[in-house]
Amino acid sequence: MEATGTVLNEKLVCQNVDTVPSHSGHRFWSGGNPFAYTMRTVLAELILFFFMTQLLCLLLKPFRRSTTIVSVIAGTVISLALHAPHTDKFLRLGDRLILRTFAEFGFMMHMFVLGVHIDLTTLRNTGKKAVALAILGSVLALALGGFTLGTIQRISPFDANLRKGIALLLPVNSMTSCIVTFSILHNLNIINSEVGRLAASSAMVSDVLGWFMAFVVGGLAVALQASTMEPLFPIFITLSYYCVLFFLVRPFIIWLTKQSEGEKPMHETHFVFILCIVAASCFLAECLGQHSSHGAFFLGLILPDGPPLGPVLVQKLETFASTFILPVYCTLSGLRTDLHSLATGTTLKLELLIMAGYIGKFAGIIFPSLLCFHIKFRDSLCVALILCCKGIMEIAIYNLWRDMKVINTQLFTLLMVNMVVVTGLATFTVSYLYDPSERYRAFNRRAIKSTNQNLDLRVLICIHDEDHVYPMISLLRASNPTRNKPLSVLVLHLLELSGSALSVLTMTSHYQFMKKPFQIVRSEKIVSAFNHYEKQERGHVSMQHFTASAPYSSMHNDICTLALDKKVSIIILPFHKQWTSEGIETSSPSIRNVNRNVLEKSPCSIGVLVDRSYIHGTKSGFDGQSPYNVGMLFFGGPDDSEALAYSKRMSEHPSISLTVVQFKPEGDYSEPCVLHGKCDGIDVMSNLINGCKIRNKMSITYMEEAVRDGLQTTHVIRSMGDKFDMVIVGKHQDPSSPVLLGLTDWSECPELGVVGDMLAASNFRFSVLVVQQEPLMGSQSSLRHLSSHRSSS
Repeated sequence: MEATGTVLNEKLVCQNVDTVPSHSGHRFWSGGNPFAYTMRTVLAELILFFFMTQLLCLLLKPFRRSTTIVSVIAGTVISLALHAPHTDKFLRLGDRLILRTFAEFGFMMHMFVLGVHIDLTTLRNTGKKAVALAILGSVLALALGGFTLGTIQRISPFDANLRKGIALLLPVNSMTSCIVTFSILHNLNIINSEVGRLAASSAMVSDVLGWFMAFVVGGLAVALQASTMEPLFPIFITLSYYCVLFFLVRPFIIWLTKQSEGEKPMHETHFVFILCIVAASCFLAECLGQHSSHGAFFLGLILPDGPPLGPVLVQKLETFASTFILPVYCTLSGLRTDLHSLATGTTLKLELLIMAGYIGKFAGIIFPSLLCFHIKFRDSLCVALILCCKGIMEIAIYNLWRDMKVINTQLFTLLMVNMVVVTGLATFTVSYLYDPSERYRAFNRRAIKSTNQNLDLRVLICIHDEDHVYPMISLLRASNPTRNKPLSVLVLHLLELSGSALSVLTMTSHYQFMKKPFQIVRSEKIVSAFNHYEKQERGHVSMQHFTASAPYSSMHNDICTLALDKKVSIIILPFHKQWTSEGIETSSPSIRNVNRNVLEKSPCSIGVLVDRSYIHGTKSGFDGQSPYNVGMLFFGGPDDSEALAYSKRMSEHPSISLTVVQFKPEGDYSEPCVLHGKCDGIDVMSNLINGCKIRNKMSITYMEEAVRDGLQTTHVIRSMGDKFDMVIVGKHQDPSSPVLLGLTDWSECPELGVVGDMLAASNFRFSVLVVQQEPLMGSQSSLRHLSSHRSSS
């Protein structure tokens, strides 16, 4: 039952204690009300919120709306249903208060997880561009908002009950929350793009500036106005609280984490103890006048974001707090809105004031980006739109103001509606306008065959784990680095973004390993192995080591960016399948998606290495001394030409013998020049012989095989299976060629091409290197045109 207070006109809820527990004796088929008990009602509301949110997520999926925005919309839709008859029996205020307490706890844990995600050390690497955009955007938004407020006050002043809320609204509306920005960048899958990194850095600076202005400058202003030091006392107490967390609680939690032996997971008792510490810090924050989420966020912020602590906390808490409870919190926030309250004359004035903040923020970012930093218009527009977005932090602030009666229902509803509309339009526009891969699309192909013979060959090696190290070193050794033809190798260790919000692409050094004693640096063994190989080559190979931490869905951005910036000729990717000495196969769908994205968007040639070094108990890697047989299957086309160029370089090694097998169709079939160029056996052989005599003996064997169809092609390849340690083949061939007839009907790994898929899927003993030249916009259309021409003729 609801009532109205006699003093402050507040809502009072009378709760029958007998209805809080759910008695099993009261069943609905006995004539009882299934919603008469609180437990049943709360569970039913959770189910309603979940299905409403999922339904709207499905409907709004093309618009790239985040879960936070969709949950608010779901709550707003449900709030409209509150005006329908008989809904008060289901959505009772008392039950919603219980559910809101549950959601507040989930929000508190979500803020702790977000704090663990963020690494404050990245602020040291923030460039002047990000700092300038953060300051200019905030200042212009605040200035334009203040000017609009003054103009409205002169024409038609606001009511006295709105002035305090408006005074707080202007500075909050001018700031950008880094938490919200990180979430949007993850949702748009551009966290490790140029625009994403600039927006994230600017948001962090803006957030730090906002907290400093609100906490320190605000307290000093009140103290100076009151001519007393009493307002500074809460600041001193709060700073002391934060110091206790940093200098006492943080070392204790780190020490507790290190009690787990070796690389064993954190003990459950230790994890529960950390949760109790989080609850205690939130309790103290509430007692000191701070919101509980502030204490949780700061505690997570000062803890190490990397392993072993960060990923464990994120893994255990994120699903429950962020995925399940947070949408409930947002839905309840939407439930507090009342669209009917906007039907007043004050709404237009408030809307002008709110939009002035958004416009000032947008102008303060896009104009300096264009005029001062000469950023492209599309990138400047995307950065400005991203930094104008609002999210979970603003929702929490609006709820706090509503609870404190700083703002009324009308202003609360208007703020929520503007947040949903502006953020929704901004994210949809950015997803439509910005594609990081456009930067990688070059007109000039960077490939091995176009590399100057007197310059070093630049190779980017991608490593996901230690099992990929030996096959990659074996391939580099087979690439024949010499004094006249050295190798410049970039080793990129790819790590899934875990326990951190910001993706990082950094150059790795031994100093960085010594710098973080509380983290398990997974790149150290990989760097040591490649450095050892570099010493063995005695100056013929130069190494640079990089580490990229990013989500698998956008990891290709770091690979392509590094390849573009370092002018790499070929990227070597590990195949997503691996085989043990017993022949057991393991597969990683995440690595496969990374390979697909790189093959689609790379600015240079790509090689996918299918390693079978240890299959059937054999070791087929190249040690530099033992004889090593390489087979090159030539069908024609740019990819085969690139594979041939790599094979020629290998054949110059004294211990490597190369066999080139050119497949030709029987009869008078003529190969189209759009794919092949020079395909005649004499031309191929003359190119191979030129410059490939080593120590007065031929290191290359050339063979021609005339085949009728794909079945005969397969038989020829299988008959040579025991002769090779490695086979190199291009990815793309003419799909209408008779030599591939029947092989294109089924494919397990289409990203490797027809022949590459057959070699990777079959039970061969040799390793396979599938080579693709840089994908150009016109190549796919040429293939489609060729296929349609064949079918019509």
